[in-house]
Parts: sequence; structure tokens; C-alpha cells
Amino acid sequence: MGCQKFLEFLEKTMKAIIVESELCGKIKLTFVLLFCYLLSKKTLTKEEDRHEAMASLLQSFVDPKKNWFARQHMKSLSKRLRKYGLRYDDLYDPYYDLDIKEALNRLPKEIVDARHARLKRAIDLSMKHEYLPENLQAMQTPFRGYLQEMLALVKKEKAEREALGGLPLYQRTIP
Repeated sequence: MGCQKFLEFLEKTMKAIIVESELCGKIKLTFVLLFCYLLSKKTLTKEEDRHEAMASLLQSFVDPKKNWFARQHMKSLSKRLRKYGLRYDDLYDPYYDLDIKEALNRLPKEIVDARHARLKRAIDLSMKHEYLPENLQAMQTPFRGYLQEMLALVKKEKAEREALGGLPLYQRTIP
């Protein structure tokens, strides 16, 4: 059962990589053939070994240090975020995921206020069809995270509560 979930995850991720990278037809075919070959590979005897090999392959596809397409995607995303002065963590929506809402509630007020200021500035620039000046774009740090550690803690607490059968500390309904 775990292997089936992993294969579904791998298939979705491969589709996302192919769509995001806008690869040409021959490279898409190469990805598909490589994917099928690795799924049918019989040299690994244990299901866990196959799982680890596929996870390693998937990691090499999405790691910008190892994959040219992932590196190009990261560069283009960085460029788009810098144009509006945003960080990657600013893109998380607290109305969509209540764990993010809880993580934002636990962060210090200064960090949340800075997030709101960046979002307001980005909305203002977008409405005016303008970008930040070049000198300010150079100062931006789009991949400096501020939310991931707190979000991981919230998700860990949620998983622990579910494992112990406890009730959540905060309301788990989407407005």
C-alpha cells in the first residue's frame, strides 16, 4: 500500500516537472521512458530498496543543484518574486490551509507585519502594472524562509495529536 502511494506521488511530481519546465517532446519522452524503466527494473529485490531508489531519482529531478531544469525554474521564480519584493513563504495562503494560519499566529508580530507589508506592496505594484526599482530588486531575498520551521512544528503537533487520539487545540474548519 505504501509503494502505491509513493508511485502516485511520483507520477504527480513527474507531471508537474514536465509541465513546469515546458520541456520539448523528445525530452518528455525521455522522462517517460526513464520512469517506466525504473518502475520495471527487477534488479532490486526488496520493495523498500525500490522505494529508496525512486525517492533518490525524484530528489535528483527536483534538486536545483543536480538538475538544470529545476535550476532554471528556481531562477525564473526568484526573478518573479523579486519584481514584487516577495518571499516564497509569502505565497502560502492561511485561508486555504489552517496549519499555515496557526503557524502565522505563532510567529512574532514583527515577522507577520513585515509579511503583510510585502503583500500590500506587491498588490499595489501589481495594480499599477509596475515592478520594484532595479536597486530594490537586487536587495530582495526571495528564498529566505521564515515560516517553514513553525509550520513543521505545527504539522508535527497535529500528527502527534492524531496519533494519540486527542482533540486539536484550534478550530479545524475552513471559513
